[in-house]
Amino acid sequence: AMAMHNLGVVYVKAEKYPEACRLCDGAARIRVEKLGKDHLDVAVSLAQQGVALMEMREYEVALASFREALRIRILGLGEEHPLVVRLLNNIGCALFEMDDLEESKGIFDEALRLQRLLMREQNGEVKGGRSSSGNGGNSASGVDDEDGANIVSIDPKDAHSMLLSIALTLCNLGSIHLRWGKYDESSVYYEEALLIQESVLGEDH
Repeated sequence: AMAMHNLGVVYVKAEKYPEACRLCDGAARIRVEKLGKDHLDVAVSLAQQGVALMEMREYEVALASFREALRIRILGLGEEHPLVVRLLNNIGCALFEMDDLEESKGIFDEALRLQRLLMREQNGEVKGGRSSSGNGGNSASGVDDEDGANIVSIDPKDAHSMLLSIALTLCNLGSIHLRWGKYDESSVYYEEALLIQESVLGEDH
């Protein structure tokens, strides 16, 4: 199952999406049979399958894969976890592409709430001395790939990545309000996203 999943990841990167979907589906089925339907490795394969399906514009099927992966991750990791936020972002993108903007906004709002919460918790860890060493409005952006491991804690060194993920969610919310013609609200989200991106990447990036 691991080899099938990893090959599926390779095929996603190579833009061979039908093959990637087939391999990730096979990996998920084997993992369910061997590890049980609630194992976190099943969620990894389902989420990667969802990424391939999004690229194939099979949004409803992708949404089902993402939601099952979300159920497993919440069960195994709890709601306040970066990998849960990652899936919320993907679900929001799928709903956006299906023109379910109201539900998409609710999902992105929840993702943003959790991102800000995790960022505050991370800053608290750093201050406490526990840190370890060493889009134009036409579409929602940033479906997260799933080729990483099941990391179960936040490394304070990843603060910049977390800030950029917040900026991405803000852009997605801006895109929804832009689609609704709510230009003032849209600009607020985009302006905050821009400030974050400039603070992390610099103004010339």
